[in-house]
Amino acid sequence: MPRLPRPEQTPAKVPNVPGLHEGRKEGELTNREASTLNSEQRSVRRLERRVKADGEVTTKEKVRIEKKQDHASRHIRRAKNNTIDNN
Repeated sequence: MPRLPRPEQTPAKVPNVPGLHEGRKEGELTNREASTLNSEQRSVRRLERRVKADGEVTTKEKVRIEKKQDHASRHIRRAKNNTIDNN
């Protein structure tokens, strides 16, 4: 029987990373925007690792992570949709 990784060993799921790659590939994001947004996602993952380091995630910590991820999601959505019409 294969061993399954324990929950604390599984990588954090960051739902916006595919959106970043897709946005960059389709030209919706500039290199600078993609770099800034990737940095923000790394910051979210770093926070998750720090919070999980003691083995217990409190409600307050969970809210903080979710708030930071929501903020990052908003930035991604805005950056992907900030079309500039040069007419």
